[in-house]
Amino acid sequence: CSVCVMAGGDQPLRLQQLANMAAVGVPQNTLTFNTVRMESDRMVVIRNVAEGQLILLDPSKPTQPVRKQVAAEAAVMNPVSSVVALQTGHSLQLFNMETQAQVKQVQVMEPVVLMSWISQRTLGIVTETAVFHWSADDASEPVKIFDRHENLQRTQIISYKADSTEQWLCLTGIAG
Repeated sequence: CSVCVMAGGDQPLRLQQLANMAAVGVPQNTLTFNTVRMESDRMVVIRNVAEGQLILLDPSKPTQPVRKQVAAEAAVMNPVSSVVALQTGHSLQLFNMETQAQVKQVQVMEPVVLMSWISQRTLGIVTETAVFHWSADDASEPVKIFDRHENLQRTQIISYKADSTEQWLCLTGIAG
């Protein structure tokens, strides 16, 4: 796992390896686009599907990964808190890793193709046909924000981002 940091002078980026995943017990076959998420420089989340576990790697403590038994199809860590969004089938839940308590849960009507924290309080949920926002702060259900454009219907969705006001939204897909 490497991280890019800004450097001065003629070198705009400097690559620095923080951890050797194999050396800290992360199996090589778990390091794929579909199983590794890094929403911020705070935490890398790796799903070890074969063993039904999440591996949480804090870049400031790269030799001390935390393993949790969780059988989730997708997981994404909040960029500023210890809340992880988990998806299994049509069930989504927010789980606080520090308190080991479920924050909230919801059943969605169609398959989720991507989850992404668009702010410290809002989880973006992309389904096959639409995009929703789910607030972590209250008991509300996900709210539909827009339908996916027809040009994105047969693509692999790889990113969903928002500006700080959550008024400008960007859904990114690549042709498969």
